[in-house]
Amino acid sequence: MTGIRSGYLVAAVLSVGLLAGCGGRGGDVPESLENFTAEEIYKRGEYELENSSKPKDAVKYFTEVERLYPYSDWAKRALIMQAYSYHRARDYEEARASAQRFIDTYPGDEDAAYAKYLLALSYYDQIDEVGRDQGLTFQALQSLREVIEEYPNTEYARSSILKFDLAFDHLAAKEMEIGRYYLKRGHYTAAINRFRVVVEDYQTTTHTPEALMQEWDDMARVAYSTVVEAKPHAVEYLSYLKRSGAKLAVATSLPPALREPAMKHVGIFDYFDQIVSVDDANDVGKDRPDVFLLAAGRLGVVPEQCTVFEDLLVAMRSAKSVGMRVWAIHDDSSDGDWPDICGLADGVLFDFSEAPRSL
Repeated sequence: MTGIRSGYLVAAVLSVGLLAGCGGRGGDVPESLENFTAEEIYKRGEYELENSSKPKDAVKYFTEVERLYPYSDWAKRALIMQAYSYHRARDYEEARASAQRFIDTYPGDEDAAYAKYLLALSYYDQIDEVGRDQGLTFQALQSLREVIEEYPNTEYARSSILKFDLAFDHLAAKEMEIGRYYLKRGHYTAAINRFRVVVEDYQTTTHTPEALMQEWDDMARVAYSTVVEAKPHAVEYLSYLKRSGAKLAVATSLPPALREPAMKHVGIFDYFDQIVSVDDANDVGKDRPDVFLLAAGRLGVVPEQCTVFEDLLVAMRSAKSVGMRVWAIHDDSSDGDWPDICGLADGVLFDFSEAPRSL
């Protein structure tokens, strides 16, 4: 038994050696392979595929099997190996062409599922960069879907399902990237439209929660930078206070991304010496006086020298608790608290033409 195994091994090595001897140096195809069997040429291709640093060297042999022994079982096997060798060499177009040729020639063969999967894989392996054009991603999705639908009970279908989900997530990432691009350049409507695509079309991807939050933030930014208006006569009053030498600060619950566009939109941004928000006060809301104390500190004045104009009852209570004077500004959102507001405030007004001239 041992002698027989050894003899077989020697014969196999000699077969490969004979082909290598005819070909000269590494990977060169012999001038003529007509004296070799289909199996010998095919095995030489396998040898090159496993041992050469250039997978395309194997393609030469698999191609010769097809040419010299057409319609044979070895030719069929050589064709699928051509597709695999091209894919190993990252020549994805040729890999797709060979795989498609196998599918067209042998549609009912058991390896047709693998050929279909290899075709899809040749698209999928080119979509690793979000910044690239995503046409290949769409083609990968289409091809992966065909594998899943046409060969549902195969290992290739199971692998395609996973890759389909990843490719789908990739498309969502691309939409998010475009949305962020528009966002950074202030094109808020365009950014919102991109985020909306993620929310509506890619609900199962990992990007949807981010998109929802981003879309909400950007809709708010659009509103504050284009729709929000100043209270009546607020600009004139701020101009008067500025000319009189008063130190002015804004203490707001709005984050920087919303407060500055809003203030610039209504034309009051340049009147203020300091602008602070609850973000600057360790995220402590206006139900506590931290943001008002921070504004006073940055202006360099004590709380007792400050007058606050506010429309929220809870914020008025906070400002009053540290000794600040408070004037209440009517706002429809505070109608339910208006009686309590009037009882707490040092003064009330419906527009800034009624604001005190002396603070």
